[in-house]
Amino acid sequence: MADIMMPVMDGFKFCSELKNDESISHIPVILLTALFDNENKIKGYKLGADGYLVKPFDPSLLKSRIDNIIKARLELKEKFSEEVEGDVDVLAHSPID
Repeated sequence: MADIMMPVMDGFKFCSELKNDESISHIPVILLTALFDNENKIKGYKLGADGYLVKPFDPSLLKSRIDNIIKARLELKEKFSEEVEGDVDVLAHSPID
């Protein structure tokens, strides 16, 4: 989780750096912010964010989002671990993968 309005490196830059690094681009990012407008949400998702929560938020909403991310990743792992040979492009989460 990263707040968009962090000192030194804002959450958008953090998300971009993480998602463009081949060795760590698989790590989910949930952006947290007081910026509720759709432009910022779209920017975050275009940078590869896996979630976007507006402050104040209900912790159960964060837990639900994390649960869904983990469930989706486990389902992908199961699906593709059963296939011996598969199309590499299908496995990629993003162009850098």
